[in-house]
Amino acid sequence: MSRPVRIAYLLDGGAYGGTERHVRDLILGVRDRAPGEFEPELILALDGPFATMMRDRGVSIQIAPRPSALSYARGIARRVRSGAYDLVHAHSGRVACFGARLGGARIVIETRHGLIERVNPHYLRRARLASLEGVKSRLATRSIAVCAADRDWLLLHGGFSERNLVVIRNGIEAEAPRLPDRATVRANWGIAPDVPLLGFGGRLVAQKQPERVIELFAALCETPPAARLVLCGDGPLQGALLERVHRAPWGERVQFQPPEAVSGLLSAADLLLAPSLHEGLPYLLLEAMAAGLPLLATPVGGVTELLSGPALEPGLAEWDLGEWTHRVKRLLTDAPLRAAWKAAATERLGDYRSDAMVDATLALYRTELARRV
Repeated sequence: MSRPVRIAYLLDGGAYGGTERHVRDLILGVRDRAPGEFEPELILALDGPFATMMRDRGVSIQIAPRPSALSYARGIARRVRSGAYDLVHAHSGRVACFGARLGGARIVIETRHGLIERVNPHYLRRARLASLEGVKSRLATRSIAVCAADRDWLLLHGGFSERNLVVIRNGIEAEAPRLPDRATVRANWGIAPDVPLLGFGGRLVAQKQPERVIELFAALCETPPAARLVLCGDGPLQGALLERVHRAPWGERVQFQPPEAVSGLLSAADLLLAPSLHEGLPYLLLEAMAAGLPLLATPVGGVTELLSGPALEPGLAEWDLGEWTHRVKRLLTDAPLRAAWKAAATERLGDYRSDAMVDATLALYRTELARRV
C-alpha cells in the first residue's frame, strides 16, 4: 500500500482511566514507531479531558455520541464508512465492533480490557451462556486479551477460537515515572512525614470495591499505629462513601482527592490497596510498582500474573477482612519484606513495557493487512 494505512481507534470513554491510557500509548506509539506507515485517528463517544489531551498531541478526533447502543453503532458506522479506514481497532466492546462492521470495515481488531463477564450472574448460573462471548467475538477479525488469565477464561468458558485470540500485555515506559515530591504532597494534604499512609486510586464504582477499603481502614483504626487513608477518584459511590466516613469516629483521618491527584498518591503513600472484583491488567498497579510503592490486591485477571512469585505474593490475597488487616500491618512494618518486594517489582516490570505492547500490536496489524492483499 503506497499511502499510509488509515486506522480508526474506537473508544467510548471521555475521562482518563486505564483504557484511555492504553489507547493513548498505543496511538502515540504507532505514530512514533511506524512513521509514515500508519495514520491513526480516534473516534470517541465523549468530548472530554481525554479528547483534549489527544488533540493537544495532534491526533485527529471525531465524536460519536452514545445515547444508546444502537445509535452508537450507527454513529460509528457512518464515521467508518466516510473515513474509508483500512483497519478499525475497537476498545468499546462488541457494540463498537458491530458498528465498524456495519460501516463496511474489513479488518476489525478488538482489545478486551478486563472481563466483567467473569462476574456476570447469568454466566455464573448458566455456564453455557458464557459461550455467547465467542459468538459475539466473531464480529472482530482478531481479539486481544491484555493478560493470560483473560485469554484462558475466554478459551475455556467464552467459546473463543485460539486462532483468533492473542495476548498483548499492557505496558508502561521503561523510565521511572516523574512524581511530585513526597514531603510536599504530604504537607499539602496535612499528613505528617512519619504517619503510615494507605492509598486507593480509581473509579469509585462497584468493580473497584472502595467500600472494602473503608471497611479495612475501620478495622485498622482499632489498633495502632494511627494510619491515614487517601482515596483518589470519583464515581457514583462517592456520596455514600463520604457519608460513611463523616459518621465514623476516625473520619478525620480519611480524605478524598480528585483522580488527577493519583501521581501525588504514588509518591506520598506507603501502601496501595486494590481489592477489585475483576480487572484486566490495571495501569495503576504497574505505575505503583515502577514508583517502588508496595501494593495489596485481590488475585483477579492479570493481577495474579503480575504479582506471582515468592517476593511479590505478600501483596496478593483473596478478600478477607482479617487476612487483609494482617497483610497491611506486615507490609507497612516489615522493612526487609518491603525491600524484597520493591526489588522484585522492578525486575517484573521488564515484562510489561509499552514499546513491547506497541510492537506486538503493529505486528498484528501487518499480519492482518497482509492476509487481505
